[in-house]
Amino acid sequence: MTFSVPVERVIRDLYRKVRGRPMADEVPSDVALAFAFHRGADAVRGTVRSFASRRVSVHLRGRRVQVRTSRMLTVGKWVCFGDDVVIDAFSRNGVTIGDYVTVGRGASILGSGVIANPGEGISIGEGTSIGSFNVIWGQGGVTIGENCLFGPNVVVVSENHRIGDLDLPIRLQGEDRAPVGIGDNCWLGANVVVTAGVTIGSGAVIGAGSVVVHDVPENAIVVGAPARVVRQRG
Repeated sequence: MTFSVPVERVIRDLYRKVRGRPMADEVPSDVALAFAFHRGADAVRGTVRSFASRRVSVHLRGRRVQVRTSRMLTVGKWVCFGDDVVIDAFSRNGVTIGDYVTVGRGASILGSGVIANPGEGISIGEGTSIGSFNVIWGQGGVTIGENCLFGPNVVVVSENHRIGDLDLPIRLQGEDRAPVGIGDNCWLGANVVVTAGVTIGSGAVIGAGSVVVHDVPENAIVVGAPARVVRQRG
């Protein structure tokens, strides 16, 4: 299946504008057209929702996206939410998602753990890609920089349960909260877990399956559970 050169050029130009990089020349016309059709439907859903909130710019929204406490959500331009994304912005500082951010299918971005104890909130910088089925908890506050890449099933937590009292259920012992900071241009591989209180420096790479329990220097490559530095980039 083919379509006119001007239409194909428009699709490719729009893709470059939204994603900041060109679509490969070998992508067939019918694949590009199908992509444009589905993204067009997402844009319609996002546009309708944008008009309902003064703090949400026009964006692309997949099917069955759930947004709770929308008045505390700030969304930049050309953000793309995949199917089945859940965002609950209830928290002290709300949830802020920068321009050109993508949030993969099934991801959860949650400003608080429970309504009884508001969290600090979450901020995600421009151009960052949150992977499919990521879970980001903002109880102690989570700040993610610009142009980061998160693989599938990444979990970021900013709270730990207390466990010292053997006579009291863990769920009733309270929590210890500590902020998580992830710098610019970081790559977190599939199934990475980032624990409360950790700071990951800009340019760091976290190997797939790693559990990050200590701070990571800038431009370091870390792997393992617990994660350890194996070398520096460059």
